[in-house]
Amino acid sequence: MLASHGIGSIISGQIISRMGRYNLVIIPGNLVWTIGVSLQTLYTQTTPIYAVCLVGFLQGIGIGFAFQPSLVSLLAHSRKADRAVINSLRNFLRTMGGAVGLTVSGTILNNVLKARLTGHLPQTSITQLTSSAYALSSLNLTPPQHELVLKAYMSGMHSVFIMYAPIIGVCFIAASLVKDSGVAEKDASAAERRDAAGGRGNVEMEDERGRGNIAAENA
Repeated sequence: MLASHGIGSIISGQIISRMGRYNLVIIPGNLVWTIGVSLQTLYTQTTPIYAVCLVGFLQGIGIGFAFQPSLVSLLAHSRKADRAVINSLRNFLRTMGGAVGLTVSGTILNNVLKARLTGHLPQTSITQLTSSAYALSSLNLTPPQHELVLKAYMSGMHSVFIMYAPIIGVCFIAASLVKDSGVAEKDASAAERRDAAGGRGNVEMEDERGRGNIAAENA
């Protein structure tokens, strides 16, 4: 996923540089990301590794098309004086969202594990399993108990994947509503308008001077 994330970022940067538009990558990127997250809901204990890698590669491409271009769109919609604040706010919100998402995901997984394993394993074993999945190898479980733990973990991860699919879908809908104003600097456009207005004013002043000189000569 990390490798495809980098590939997606490089490709999206090239597209934006050549086309001067960011919606060309943001909207497809969020769509691909939504498809990848939705495919995760199909995971089972027997899902082959190559299928997991393919879905991860697909998600990485979508994330690469969505993350950095979204920053480009934010900067394109802002004044140069506000860009440092906007960039910091965007990074803060992204970090905060990741922290909240990780906490919610861990809570869902632990609750599913407790619900599935209570009455089948000792409470101490359940506590160890909810603290770390690596504790499974250190517990002296029977084969049926071991299989039960694996099914509980799969059920918990499945619940997390189901939660994330509509969230990324909302991101896709929100991305499709972003107005593409191009990558030209907002301040530069305002300066150009001021220069154009100043140029027209100078021309009008020269015309008035010329008419005044002609009137003086005739007089």
